[in-house]
Amino acid sequence: ACDDGAKIVADYTKEVMAVHDEAMAEMGTIETLRRELNKQLEEGNAGGTLDSASVVQLHGTIDALSTAHDGMMDWMHDYEPPKDMEPEAALEYLKGQMTSIQQVNEEVKTSIAQAQKLLRKDEAGQE
Repeated sequence: ACDDGAKIVADYTKEVMAVHDEAMAEMGTIETLRRELNKQLEEGNAGGTLDSASVVQLHGTIDALSTAHDGMMDWMHDYEPPKDMEPEAALEYLKGQMTSIQQVNEEVKTSIAQAQKLLRKDEAGQE
């Protein structure tokens, strides 16, 4: 029974890390989008071409990207593999970690989609 518990914990750890890996793979995308949006904000402010609604939208999207990025960094900083725990306690811990990393992953995906939509809208508006 002890081996079964260890296997369940090991398998669930892999599942948690798979969600982590998925979100982590998007950190470069977040950085790129943040740079593009900041550039758009600076150019728009310098050129006086942005209305206040666009400025608010750009800031909100940049903030969402930053929040998603920070959430990922915080999760990685706080996560500890459940080495010296009983299987039941380890599983409880991992379930909590799964909820947290799924939330981070959702924030990552949502903020990227929001940024890409905003950038596409801007490109369409410039033609």
